[in-house]
Amino acid sequence: MKEIKIKSFLISALMRLPPLPHEIIYLILFFGFFLAFFFMFVIFRKEEKIKGKVANEAVSFVIPAKNARRWIKKCIYSVINQNYPGQINIVVVNDGSTDGTEKIVEKIARKIKRKNRKIFLLSRESQGRKVFAVNHGLMFVLKKLKTPYIAVLDADTIIDKSSLQDMLPRLQGKTACVISPIAVHNKKKLLAKLQSIEYTMSYFFKELTGRIESLCIAPAFSLFKTDFFVKHGLYDPNTITEDFEIAMRVKSRGYNIAMSKLKIYTAVPEGLRELRKQRIRWGYGEIQNILKYRHLVLRQGFFGIFFLPVVMCLGIIVLLAGFSTVIYMAISKIVNLIHSLSIGWVPNLSLAIKEKLNLFSLSLFASDPKIILIVFSILLSSFFFVYSHKYRKERINFFHYLIYIFIYSFLLAYFRLEGIIRYVFKIRTRW
Repeated sequence: MKEIKIKSFLISALMRLPPLPHEIIYLILFFGFFLAFFFMFVIFRKEEKIKGKVANEAVSFVIPAKNARRWIKKCIYSVINQNYPGQINIVVVNDGSTDGTEKIVEKIARKIKRKNRKIFLLSRESQGRKVFAVNHGLMFVLKKLKTPYIAVLDADTIIDKSSLQDMLPRLQGKTACVISPIAVHNKKKLLAKLQSIEYTMSYFFKELTGRIESLCIAPAFSLFKTDFFVKHGLYDPNTITEDFEIAMRVKSRGYNIAMSKLKIYTAVPEGLRELRKQRIRWGYGEIQNILKYRHLVLRQGFFGIFFLPVVMCLGIIVLLAGFSTVIYMAISKIVNLIHSLSIGWVPNLSLAIKEKLNLFSLSLFASDPKIILIVFSILLSSFFFVYSHKYRKERINFFHYLIYIFIYSFLLAYFRLEGIIRYVFKIRTRW
């Protein structure tokens, strides 16, 4: 009899999970509020006006293209049609395409007769990653064209006709690179619509970090001073996220990255498998490059003293802690429910509703500090959602936002966690 009781006690002990310490939840919420109020302060900080005129100097675009038939034509014409009077060279690096990309580029090259617009097609066997195609194009520009500015542009990206006019004046002084806010142009499917919300909010916050000289990303469309590549080398093929690495290198050499006001449009993954692959790579590369440039912590001004250690490093920890907290709470509820059912508890839904809906229970629930803070955090999040969409002139859809907050955000956190785990355990991650 004693043995049965001991076994029953052990099973009960194993089945029941302890509640999560309140301190963890409060720390996560506090960090979230701290960043939210910090960025609100930056929002209302006056922006410096950009002074300077466009010098109409030559610009070379490097466009790596692998099986880019769907977008390459629109991409090239968005460059050709720039309302920029200076010379524009378009260097398309055909990276072993098998879908007819090369023929499309050749046809466009024959068609364009403007003296200040030249198209160069470089065909090569693919080495499996975009970085090698980018570097191939950069070497061609450095050796043959020798223009003072180089832009790296993804083949599935369409830029605004005034992009160069807006970006070139920003390449002054210590600014070595200018990027553009990215918007999604293939928004037919739900997953793409959720990514549109993500990009709108993400690049709004990136612009705010740019105002405090802490921007450190160079994706999709980035305009550089050519001297930077001459002095500090090309893209690093040893990292899985070369655009993040080059941005970190820009900061490590004491330069700044600025952001244009004009949006560009890019294609995003439309399937969950493609999204997972992309985000795992991003998570892997993020950790890889943060560790590579860890020496910048407490150096390089505000970027090294605050942004890198607090917003990026601690932000990753809090994000993963928040994700783990929600998962733990969900699992503990399920486990404890199974335990209660196993010892004979019978749920009574009507009784439970009556107990929860009485005035005392509702008052007790509403006065819980955690509930108050969670409600306040949702209101803050909604403020940034509305403000960023109004700022970027994007349509607001609160139904999609709810899916973004309660489902999509956890999905992204999981993918990021998987990328970090892959890096820690050196699990191969494909580009």
